[in-house]
Amino acid sequence: MTTVACCWPAIAAWYTALPEPVRAALVTGFCTVSAGAIGAAIAFGGVRAANRSSLDRLSLQHQQDTAEAKLQRDFAREEKQEDRKGQIRREVYLHAIEKINAAVVAPARLLERPITDRENEDAPLQEFLTANAKVRLVCEAPALALSFETTSVVSEFYFRGLQLGVPIREQMIYMHKIRADILQAKEDARRLQIASDDLYATGERDSEHPLYAATEERRNYVVGLEKARDEMIADLVPLRRQFYLDNDAANTNLQLLLAKYQSALREELHLEGNAEQAMASVLEMRERAHKALGIDKWKAE
Repeated sequence: MTTVACCWPAIAAWYTALPEPVRAALVTGFCTVSAGAIGAAIAFGGVRAANRSSLDRLSLQHQQDTAEAKLQRDFAREEKQEDRKGQIRREVYLHAIEKINAAVVAPARLLERPITDRENEDAPLQEFLTANAKVRLVCEAPALALSFETTSVVSEFYFRGLQLGVPIREQMIYMHKIRADILQAKEDARRLQIASDDLYATGERDSEHPLYAATEERRNYVVGLEKARDEMIADLVPLRRQFYLDNDAANTNLQLLLAKYQSALREELHLEGNAEQAMASVLEMRERAHKALGIDKWKAE
């Protein structure tokens, strides 16, 4: 600027010395160049502003797309985890329910085994405890509380059933022995009958032959054993009735608890629980069983 100020008189003198057409041409050219430069500057600024705005919009769109993609990946991952958890729960819960029901009916089934047969008599209970412990790894709080309660109640019911079944299982020692004797006696009678029939071939048919007497004696022996067996079965009927009556209240409470427990597990599998309806069904089934078995008559006796 200082240089221009110093040289301005010389520039003015030079401009004044120029012919009029040249001065007009310079002014016109200067105005044209200035207008073009200003227009170019304005256009450049507009293009730059448009580009910046476009870049800003693209950046926002990219950020939004990135966020949405992340949400979709997170949702897909959570959905996959939920599906896997649901599959594990179905397997664990179904296995646990099977073992629970097996443990509940085991004391009654053990009545057919003599008291001397103690091998693996607690196997159903151990299998139930193992299966029910796995439930606690994947279940929610309501089912977790019911799982612990079910463990205690089923274990108490199981050992109570073992204790109440001792008199019946003691009698089953003799029942199993007489059943084995009946099978052996029937086999002996069959062999004697075959030997008696062979007498026809040898021409020794004689009603006084020892084989005929032995065959008849063995048949009578089988009849006597079967009669004794039937008497033993009749003697066991009151014991079995008493076993059912002594377990009736405990079994009802256990079934009501299992109804709530199973309903809680069903809800975790996104199925309808209906705990109240399930408990009502338990009571209805109990009433129908009492009518079918004549429990009121047993109690009166």
